[in-house]
Amino acid sequence: QNVALSAIKRFEIFIIPIALLFFTLVGFIIHIVIKRLLSPVDKLSQATKDIALGNYGIDLDINTNDEFQELGSSFQEMSGALNFQNNKDKVLLNFEHSALSASSIHTAIEENYSQLIHLFDLKWLVISILRPDNKSISDTHIIKRTTDNKIEYIPISHESFDMQGYENIFFEIDKNSFDKQFHLIAKSLFSTSAWINRIKIQKHDVAYLFFATKNSAQPTTQCTSTLIEFSERFSTIYTTYEQRSDLYHRANFDELTNLPNRHYLLETLNRYWHKAIKSNTNLALFFIDLDHFKNVNDLSGHAAGNDVLQQVSDRLSSIIDENDMLARLSGDEFCILTDTIADQDHAIQLAENILTQFSSPFVVKDMSHFLGASVGIAVGPQSISDPQSFIECADIAMFKAKTDGRMRYVLFNDKIEKERNYRLSLEHYLHFALETNEIHINYQPKIDLRSGKLSGVECLARWHHHKLGMIPTDKFISLAEESGLIIDIGEWILRKSCFQFMDWLKKEIEIESISVNVSAKQIATNSFSETVSSAISESGIPPHCLDLEITESAFINEQNSFIEQLEKLHGLGIKISIDDFGKEYSSLSYLKKIPFDTLKIDREFIIDLESDHRDQHIIDVIINIGHTLNKKIVAEGIETIKQRDILLKYQCDIGQGYLFSKPLTDIEFLAFASKYSQDR
Repeated sequence: QNVALSAIKRFEIFIIPIALLFFTLVGFIIHIVIKRLLSPVDKLSQATKDIALGNYGIDLDINTNDEFQELGSSFQEMSGALNFQNNKDKVLLNFEHSALSASSIHTAIEENYSQLIHLFDLKWLVISILRPDNKSISDTHIIKRTTDNKIEYIPISHESFDMQGYENIFFEIDKNSFDKQFHLIAKSLFSTSAWINRIKIQKHDVAYLFFATKNSAQPTTQCTSTLIEFSERFSTIYTTYEQRSDLYHRANFDELTNLPNRHYLLETLNRYWHKAIKSNTNLALFFIDLDHFKNVNDLSGHAAGNDVLQQVSDRLSSIIDENDMLARLSGDEFCILTDTIADQDHAIQLAENILTQFSSPFVVKDMSHFLGASVGIAVGPQSISDPQSFIECADIAMFKAKTDGRMRYVLFNDKIEKERNYRLSLEHYLHFALETNEIHINYQPKIDLRSGKLSGVECLARWHHHKLGMIPTDKFISLAEESGLIIDIGEWILRKSCFQFMDWLKKEIEIESISVNVSAKQIATNSFSETVSSAISESGIPPHCLDLEITESAFINEQNSFIEQLEKLHGLGIKISIDDFGKEYSSLSYLKKIPFDTLKIDREFIIDLESDHRDQHIIDVIINIGHTLNKKIVAEGIETIKQRDILLKYQCDIGQGYLFSKPLTDIEFLAFASKYSQDR
């Protein structure tokens, strides 16, 4: 018993360490088992967190040969798919953004070609876009991998190929056939198989995509689906881009001629302007306004006018350099902007070339239209403050060319600027000229050349400004017409003249009629005949004593309403005279349409009448035309007895000019008429 107890006591000494060792070993084994079981779970958990954060490039290393390894493999495939999808979305999103923000979809392709070919893991990618204005020509982008795995980009313009027989298919390339139909593309292709995708919008081809894989095998499902998605996105991008391009084009280009408009010209001028200042070079702007373009629309219709404008565009385009800009600002106004002008002499050469383009007629439907052009030139940026002022300077010079006689060019300078400011001042003062009684009327006698009797008198408006002095009549009348003030001024002159005539009759002055110059703009108003009738009624002047003088130029564009107004007035007994006959370029056909009583020969044919036999022949023709039509003939500007005698020889009826009397005030005319009657 003692021995047994002794053995038990000795065992008690080792039982605790053995137990501890046992539990430690068991714990270690459990730890190893748990770690082996939980490690794949931890990896899967961390991978899930990474994917949630958008980190798709994970590497799950689970080699447990169990369900965890299978789950890890599936997770790895999912991560790879998500990573590819993420990269694909980024590439396509970048391409979309680039295409919609770039000036051209071709620019977007050039900026993103490397990403695109990497995305598809292709050997060869071709994007060929048909030109909107010519579907038989395309601009092509070739992207390919070289033998050392570098990316090469080859743009090709103006390519034409036949897509007949090729749909969206994967096919084995027949080298001979492919070379024949896609020669330029085939030169860069070394694969034996390719995928072609036609991009269609509203059933019409707009682009073609060519893909070649690294080998001749059919593309993978992933690659195929990506190619299809890219095609669909490309179609959407193209449609959006075309819509934006269309809006941009409408905002910046003229619809009729397809030339840049005023907005685009100003944008371009701003760029050129700053560049010229930095480089200390010259810009030149040519402001071109067509002369008598309205005649085309009035005589042949707006369709003919549009045709002429397109012809003008073509002619002007043919004389400018590639980097110059031709723009249509509005109506019949064009501009040429160039930064290749060396000096003013160079600018004048181009201006002369511009005018040469108008030397031959513009033919529309076998009808010839002869037009001229007034050209204003501005050279800068020296001495000109900004681009907008640059355009205004060219416009001012053009207006000067037009007022100087048309079909000419004028180079802007300080003198023209002063003239323009003077004209603006005149226009301002003219608004108040009637209120301040600065406009008055002078009267020039008309003499019967055969009898020598005082036949009538012509009213001539004069403007004497209290600061500027006497304003030349031609300047202030043209200014009144341009500003629209001629309506009020003309009515005032008409009424005053009618009352003045009646005052002379009361004072027993023997005079047959009083002539009042009338602007075409006055007649164009619907109320003109009522205005004349009112003046006659209020003044009491007999209608046959009132003679309305209308310049020949007014009849060039006669409208039905214009003729109706004159017929209505003529029906009241009012006389109508055609002033400045033979001076304007026009057709004589209006002589049978317009009711009139008198032809007035312009003083231009009288000045050299004594020495120029051509003027004598012209005078003879005009007088014969008038008498044949049973009309009277008046010659103005007679200054010598010999001129009067020549006119009498050709049987001219009435004359006026300094030989008889200068224009007189109402009091001076009263004295002249009284004395003239007594002397006779």
